Amino acid sequence: MRKSKSYIGVHLTHDSSVCQVTNGKIDWFAEEERFSRVKHDSFPSLALLNMDINSIDNKLQISGLYEPHNKDKFKNDAKSFCTQAVKKYTSEIAAGLVYKEVIQYEFYLQHHDFHAACGFYNSGFPRAAVLVVDGMGNPLEDKDNMQEVESIYSCGYPTIFKRHATNVTPTYIEADKMRLCFGIGMVYQSLSNYFGFGDFGSGKLMGLASYGEEDPNIKSFLHDDGTPVTDLFYRSRFGLKFIPYDYVKYPNNTDEFIDIDSKDIKQRFANLAYRVQKDFEKYMTTLILKTLDVTGEKNLVLTGGCALNCVANYEYLKHLPEGVKLYVEPISTDAGISIGLAKIDYYHATMSTTRHPLKTLYLGKK
Repeated sequence: MRKSKSYIGVHLTHDSSVCQVTNGKIDWFAEEERFSRVKHDSFPSLALLNMDINSIDNKLQISGLYEPHNKDKFKNDAKSFCTQAVKKYTSEIAAGLVYKEVIQYEFYLQHHDFHAACGFYNSGFPRAAVLVVDGMGNPLEDKDNMQEVESIYSCGYPTIFKRHATNVTPTYIEADKMRLCFGIGMVYQSLSNYFGFGDFGSGKLMGLASYGEEDPNIKSFLHDDGTPVTDLFYRSRFGLKFIPYDYVKYPNNTDEFIDIDSKDIKQRFANLAYRVQKDFEKYMTTLILKTLDVTGEKNLVLTGGCALNCVANYEYLKHLPEGVKLYVEPISTDAGISIGLAKIDYYHATMSTTRHPLKTLYLGKK
C-alpha cells in the first residue's frame, strides 16, 4: 500500500532544520545543531542524513535568509541540498518510489510569511492575528532595498495569510542613501553584541536585565512617541551597531561585559540591560495592541525571535484586552521556518480545514 504523501520543509540558513508533515501532523522536525553539535548551525545536511522521509515525490519547500547582493548563493545552496537528497535516496529512485531522478524543489524568498505559518498552524486557533517580530528578515518582494523587521497578519484556514503592515529597515548596501529606521529586535540584538553575548545571546541580556534598575544616566532607546532612537546606532552588514556614550563605555583594554572588574561599572551595564528590556516591553506592548486593533481578532499569535523574550511575554498579559487569547510559538527561532513551509504546503495542496495544534516539543527521531 502506498504511503500518504508527506510534505517537506527545509530551512537552509542559521538555525537550519528539516520538517516532515503527513496528513497535517508533524511527523518529525530536526535541527542541524542537534546532530552537528554546533549551535545555530546552517545547511541541514546531517539532519537530512539522520531522518527518514516517507515520500519525496512532492517538491521540497526550501527557504532561508539571503543578502540582497548574494541571492545566487542561496539558490545554489538549495540545489546542493537536493543533490544530497538524491544521493541518500538513490535506492528509492531506482525502485520507482520516487518518480523523478532529480528531486525537485521550490524555494521562497519570503521569511516572515513562514514564521507566521508556523505559529498560526501550531496554535490551533481557527483564525488569529499573527505578529512576527525578529532581528531582520529578507528584503521585500516589491522593495528589495528594504528588509522586513515586523509584520502583522490575519490568518485563517486553509491558507489565508493577509499581511496588514510591515515595518522595515534599509538593506546594508542602501543604508547610507536612506533615512535610518529599524525595529526593536535589531536594537536588542545590537545591545547583545555590545555586551559580548553575540547575535544569538539576547537571552543572556534578558537575564542580566533582572540585576539592573532605573538609572537617570542611561538614555532611553525610545522617543516619547515610542519610536526607536536612531542616533544611538549605525547600520552594519548584519544589523545595527550600538554607539556607546561615556557613561556606558568599556574601561580601557576591555570590550566584553564578562571582563569588567569594577562593581560600579558592572552595575551601570546591568542598568543598561534593564533599560533596553523595559523599552522592549513597552515597544512590543504597543505593537501588540496595534495588531489587535488592525486585525480585529481576539486570538493572538506571537512568533519570530523576539517572541522568545519570556520575561516580556508575561508582561504583555497585563495589557491584553479582556477576551483575548494569546499563543506564543515555542519554535520561534528561524528553525521554525521549515515547519511553516511544510504546513502551508500541505494545506495548500489539500485545502483541508482540520486543525493540528502543536501538542509536544519532542519532535525528533523516535
